[in-house]
Amino acid sequence: MKEKITLKHVPLLSWDLSNPASALKSNRAMELAQLTQLAEKNRWQIDIKSELEVYYHAIVLTDIQQNIQWVNQGFQSMTGYPPEFAIGKKPSFLQGKNTSTEVKQRIRENLGLGRRFTETLINYRKNREEYRCLVTIVPLTNLSNDITHFMALEREI
Repeated sequence: MKEKITLKHVPLLSWDLSNPASALKSNRAMELAQLTQLAEKNRWQIDIKSELEVYYHAIVLTDIQQNIQWVNQGFQSMTGYPPEFAIGKKPSFLQGKNTSTEVKQRIRENLGLGRRFTETLINYRKNREEYRCLVTIVPLTNLSNDITHFMALEREI
């Protein structure tokens, strides 16, 4: 007589477990590929791979007028806003009553000067919860050394 096979007798045939580190690597590889493609299209003079070696949660890519053109998956995880909501808006939609006016002024000045900088500011998630955001903004220049976009690497602290 054959033994009845139950779940406790079924051998593990494949990894059915989710590996967060593997998923993160996969997301990072996809982000690198997407940004590399945009860099080639826009002829940015930047090593995207080395820029993405820093620790970040979200990437926000804006045009020169600071309209959001692209965000990564981490943006939605950090802010609660889906990419389709953010695209076309200015990143300032994440700011609110406790966002420092001095920090906002320094951001405007640094963007106007076209230099790389890092600031910490209070932003707000979709559910209006505050969070402290460390943001590094990198101006992206073309072959003529004209700034065409800004890339913000953000993480919650």
